[in-house]
Amino acid sequence: MSIEAGTTARRLLTQVCRHDVTAVDSTHRLADLNIDSLDRVLLAVLIEEATGRPLPDAALVSLASIADVEALLTERTTR
Repeated sequence: MSIEAGTTARRLLTQVCRHDVTAVDSTHRLADLNIDSLDRVLLAVLIEEATGRPLPDAALVSLASIADVEALLTERTTR
């Protein structure tokens, strides 16, 4: 994971959760942050805006932790 992807992931998750997640461990599960299906859609839109690339539905469903969001952003920005 790049530092930029980690920072971006936490910034986007903070927007979605409406509380600061910068100090939360990367292994923390999105469900524990109370991210529901509508929040996942918002997160997908924010990721698409941040990367400038469409996000496949399968990628959105597979996100389970903060680390998954960081990895997705790394993948989407390095291709």
